[in-house]
Amino acid sequence: MNVARISANGQVTVPAEIRRLLQLKEGDKLLFLQKENGEVIFFSPTITPEELRAYFTQILPDFDRDRIYPSDIKKVMNWYNLLVKSGYTDFELKEEKGADENKEEEKELEEVTGS
Repeated sequence: MNVARISANGQVTVPAEIRRLLQLKEGDKLLFLQKENGEVIFFSPTITPEELRAYFTQILPDFDRDRIYPSDIKKVMNWYNLLVKSGYTDFELKEEKGADENKEEEKELEEVTGS
């Protein structure tokens, strides 16, 4: 079991076995991602593009591998973290309104605006 302790100033020493496994060296940074279910995962910035795409495929299986670059995937992950941190966690698609509901809203808007 690999255990790390957080110091008083928030520093963490990554266990030697994990550093070897991730091929981390002094000065390297880690990319953290909190998933919707609260689980936190992290990546080494030295992650290969194929490893990053493999992870992204788990989230979005049909993404366009020819037009989405690893830098785009990292940006999406950062945006996701910002949304979760800000409390935006409802990522369910809303049902689209029917044509009758849209017409009713348009009519109400016309009444209010006088157009």
